Amino acid sequence: VNHTLQTIELGWNSIGNKGAGKLAEALKINQTLQNIYFEWSSISNEGVGKLTKALKVDVTVRTAYFHQNSIGSEGARTLAEALKVNQ
Repeated sequence: VNHTLQTIELGWNSIGNKGAGKLAEALKINQTLQNIYFEWSSISNEGVGKLTKALKVDVTVRTAYFHQNSIGSEGARTLAEALKVNQ
């Protein structure tokens, strides 16, 4: 388990929904990661759904940057709901 990493930049890596799901599992036990950058990572509403479930449990993440992914209004709404819980 990581005890020092605060920022991870996954942009331009095409992790997709599968990678987002794997990261979501790790976020459930996260204690230090505060900033995640996902720009151009091929994530859609499906991947955001997985991540938002984890963000409801993980209260340490403060920044999640999703620029240039395929997230529609459904994904944005799901993310907004998770951020209400993650304070």
